[in-house]
Amino acid sequence: MISHLTAAGLWRLIEHPIGIDVTVPGAGGRARGGIRFHRATVTAADIVTRHGLRVTTPARTLLDLASSMPERTLDRVVEEAEVQRLVTRDELLQAVANGAGRPGVRKLAAIVGSPGEPTFTRSESERLLLELVRAAGLPRPHTNTRVAGYEVDAHWPGQRLIIEVDGWTYHRTRHAFERDRARDAHLLLAGYRVLRITWRQLTRERDKVIAMLAALLAERP
Repeated sequence: MISHLTAAGLWRLIEHPIGIDVTVPGAGGRARGGIRFHRATVTAADIVTRHGLRVTTPARTLLDLASSMPERTLDRVVEEAEVQRLVTRDELLQAVANGAGRPGVRKLAAIVGSPGEPTFTRSESERLLLELVRAAGLPRPHTNTRVAGYEVDAHWPGQRLIIEVDGWTYHRTRHAFERDRARDAHLLLAGYRVLRITWRQLTRERDKVIAMLAALLAERP
């Protein structure tokens, strides 16, 4: 079946992959004529038909790519699969579980997150953000205020800076994706800078978030 980069191309997760990747159960062949053979155990649940070709599912494709794709690139490809609604988080979690011990599976697991990773309320995200701002000695923002017709999570009027905290539950659909981009564009045209951060960044990458906020707050609008 078609797999790896070629499968990602068929699913429109990447553009114009070079060569052809084919997975063969059992003993794989040697690369020839632009065809790369991969040897792996594949179940019927890992295969679908697309454009008349047997191809690995999006979740299995992402698991295969994890073995060789840089984490930053893999993160973008996973996000694209989610935006296109090709794969659910449960399917990704199952792919991680099925791929235990495979090269790259820890990389994919870090991107997907743990099964128990919680959703969060607006008040919880506000509390975490304010704790981070206070711990870093940064100016306290206005929270849950209306700016240019929109209610925003955090706003520093003097720097014309807006922070929005995005969570999986409310921002994972195509509609939410398009809505957020239209909202950001309107705020930008109104003269505001918008930075979106995630729950994972708030809880696992605090130093990076603090550095970004400090740099943005130091700039004059």
